[in-house]
Amino acid sequence: MLYRVIIGNYRSFGEEQEFNMFPNMRRDNFSHHIYHAESLPVLKETAIYGANGSGKSNFVKALAFIERFSTEISSHDKLWQKNWYLENRFRLPVFEGNKPVGILLEFGLESVVFIYHVEIGENGVA
Repeated sequence: MLYRVIIGNYRSFGEEQEFNMFPNMRRDNFSHHIYHAESLPVLKETAIYGANGSGKSNFVKALAFIERFSTEISSHDKLWQKNWYLENRFRLPVFEGNKPVGILLEFGLESVVFIYHVEIGENGVA
């Protein structure tokens, strides 16, 4: 089960943005939308919506990249990593510095929680 995704300096995501499946426990309506997995309550479902150009496709591309990076791409290929970074970093002039692209994925599998975090900068995987 997907718990959280944090994306920063990637395509249309300049500052870190977080998508998570954690409910607001201060609200008592819609409690039937909450799944109590072990001791961690999570939403049963969610939706991603927004205006054109708001980053929905880039969110999906970030997830696809994490999957591909963790299963297919060699972490020793520094030239590929530098080229990928230069093509996929947030490039608007408002953003300062050469901050690495960061993608964090938190998920659960059979009662075990995993956190997978990748940062790629000009010098490769950080």
